Amino acid sequence: MPGSFTNFLEREVLNHLHGGPDLLRPGTVYVGLSREPIAEDGSGIDEPPGAANYARYEVTNTNGEWAPAATDGANVTSKVNDQPFEYNTASASWGEVTHFFISDDLTSTLEDNIWSYGELTVPKTIDDGDTASFAAGDLEIRLD
Repeated sequence: MPGSFTNFLEREVLNHLHGGPDLLRPGTVYVGLSREPIAEDGSGIDEPPGAANYARYEVTNTNGEWAPAATDGANVTSKVNDQPFEYNTASASWGEVTHFFISDDLTSTLEDNIWSYGELTVPKTIDDGDTASFAAGDLEIRLD
């Protein structure tokens, strides 16, 4: 399930590399789920209901959670999760999740908090009692 950078992060990287303000890596990022497609500007996010025990998955942003080095292949450079990411068990239906995103904020969906996003290879309906998860290596962020 490949994902890519939002417009916000692309601007931040360009500024960082070419004389603008330095981009600071957040110490924690949050992996969210969406029931709707996410646009390149980070809009369109429709998260499952918090009342159904949904919360973004908190990730310490280190090489222990992400594969140590990005890899190259087939005109794409990518980075993957090195550990499984497991969400809370749903206490009611979350509906069908179709997309994921990575944010530097636990709850905000503002453009400057959404760093990357992608479509799930296989959409998944999360019902009461289900636990959504990404196995190690399943969450991939790409640059091409």
